[in-house]
Amino acid sequence: MNENLLIMFGCQYGNEGKQKFVDLLANQFDYLVRYQNETKEYQLLLNNTKISLKIIPKAIFNNTLKIVLANGVNIDPIVLTQELKSLQSINVNLNNLYISDSCHIIFNFHKNFDELNFEYKTKRVDCKLDGIQSCESDKVNQIGIRVCDLFDFNTLLAKIQQNLLFKNTLFGHYHKKIFNPYSVAKQYFELGQIIKPYVINTNFLLNYAINTNSKVLLETNNGLMDDLESDPNNCAFKSSVTTIAKNTGIPITKAKRILGITKAYTHCENKDWFMTMIENQNIIHQITNFSQTQLALNNCKSIGWLDLFAIKQAINIGGVSELALVDLNHLSRLEKIKVCVGYKKNQRLLEYYPTTVEELKTCEPVYVEFEGWNVDISNMSYYQDLPLKLIKYIHYIEQFLKVRVRFILSSNKSMRIIIKDN
Repeated sequence: MNENLLIMFGCQYGNEGKQKFVDLLANQFDYLVRYQNETKEYQLLLNNTKISLKIIPKAIFNNTLKIVLANGVNIDPIVLTQELKSLQSINVNLNNLYISDSCHIIFNFHKNFDELNFEYKTKRVDCKLDGIQSCESDKVNQIGIRVCDLFDFNTLLAKIQQNLLFKNTLFGHYHKKIFNPYSVAKQYFELGQIIKPYVINTNFLLNYAINTNSKVLLETNNGLMDDLESDPNNCAFKSSVTTIAKNTGIPITKAKRILGITKAYTHCENKDWFMTMIENQNIIHQITNFSQTQLALNNCKSIGWLDLFAIKQAINIGGVSELALVDLNHLSRLEKIKVCVGYKKNQRLLEYYPTTVEELKTCEPVYVEFEGWNVDISNMSYYQDLPLKLIKYIHYIEQFLKVRVRFILSSNKSMRIIIKDN
C-alpha cells in the first residue's frame, strides 16, 4: 500500500466541498487524476478572458501538476476542444495534460438520446441532458466508442454505424433528428486530431508514477450516497464512485489513504425528500444565512441535519480511512444541533441502510442533540483553538463512525484547512 496515493470522494450526495480540497491540497501532489465526469461548469475570468472548464480540472493552471483524465471520464470532444482553445488563447501550458485512450466518447446523438429519455421516461429534474447517461448505457450495451477509436476513420465509421442502428430507429419513431453516420464520423475524426497530442495510455502512466513514488491525488465530483449502486432513489445517472480500479487502471490494493469528505450537515439537491430534511425555516436560515427570498430561490428543502447512519454506509462501501469535515461554521449560530445516528422502523432500530426510498419513508430518524458552540471559527488555524463544544461534536462523530477526522474546513469559502493530528 502506498502512502503517496490519496483517493478522495464525497460521503453524501455531492456538494460536499471536494473541489475546495483539491484546490488546497493539489500543491502537495505530482499528479491530479479525475476518474469521473464533473457535472458542474466552472467559470473563470483570466486576463480579461472568460474561461469555462467542465472536463479539464481547474488545477490545469498549476504548472507543476500533471493533470490526468482517466478511463472513467466520458469525453465530449466538442466541449474539450473548446476548453483547449480557450486555455491556449491565454498561453496556459498544456504539456502536463494527459487523456486516457480508453475514455468513452460523448456524441451529439447521446445528448439527443438523453433528451428523448427525459421527454418520455425519466422526467428527472437533475438530468443534465449532456449525454453522460446515454454514454454510460452504451458501455453496458457494449457499443461504446472510445478515444482510441477516433484516430482511424474506417474503424470510427463502422462503430458509429453500429451504435446508430438502434438510436436512429427510435429517433425516427418519435419524429426526432436522424443522424448520418458518415457525417458524424467525419466531424469526430477531425476533433480527434485536435486532442490526439494529449492522448496516452494512462493506466501505464499512473502505475509507473505510483511505482516510482510520485504523489498521486484521485478526485471525483460525485458523492457516494448519490452513486449508481448506493442511491435508494435508484435514479443516479453517473458511474460508480468506488470502481476506482476500472476507472483509473490503479489496483485498489495500492491505496492506503481514502479521504471521505462530508459537510457538517446534509445538503441534498434535486430530491423532494430525504431522511433528515429540516422543515423549520428559521433553522435553515441560521445554517445558510440566506434571506427569505434566497431560501425560496435556492430550494432550501435540500438542507438537513448530519446523517451519520447514511455516512457510515458510505464509509463501509468506500473503505474510507480518514474524514474531512466541511462547513462547520455554518452551524455556529445554532443553540442546539442534531445528528442522526440511526433509523427506526416499527419502533425497532434498523441494523442496515434501507435499499429503497419506499422503505426509507417508513422509517424515522433517531437523533442525538448537541449544544451549539456559538463561536465563529472561520479565522482559526489550529485544532486546539476550537471551542470545546465543537471538539466534543467532532469526537462523537469519530467514535460513531470509527474513522478519524483528519481535516476541518470551517466553510467552503475558507482558505484555511485545520489539520487534526490523531
